[in-house]
Amino acid sequence: PQACPAQGRLAVRENGAFPAPAKQGTMFPLSDSGHYCSDDSARFAETWRAMQLLVDKGLARSIGLSNFNAAQLLEVLAIPGTKPSILQNECHPYLQQARLLHLCRENNVVFQAYSPLGSADRPWRRFAAGDPARPPPPGGLEVLSNPVVVELARR
Repeated sequence: PQACPAQGRLAVRENGAFPAPAKQGTMFPLSDSGHYCSDDSARFAETWRAMQLLVDKGLARSIGLSNFNAAQLLEVLAIPGTKPSILQNECHPYLQQARLLHLCRENNVVFQAYSPLGSADRPWRRFAAGDPARPPPPGGLEVLSNPVVVELARR
């Protein structure tokens, strides 16, 4: 769910979505300036506190985070009460997240990698399709085409 100001209510949008995607036909709509739309009034600390209440009421056994950076994780860890049990973030050979992994280990937070071998919606697919605004992947190779990855897979 997407965080939004609590104002005395549960700090989670019912459908968890930014209101514009249906209009633009995408989950990630762009503003008129070309930036991704976001709820700038969102406060994830408020949402975290609301999620902690779910644990306190027995409605959830554990709660976690997704797509948080180290500073955001530290902010949540500083909130008294239930700590995150898991952090799910993109992590693969081209985006290794070493600092974040270390921080998770230090604080007993399980780190779960998503897209560990690349993703179908990676930005450089558009480059390959002729969109010059998207750069090629690091090293010019897809993760699954990287010679080191291929060699490890052969073993």
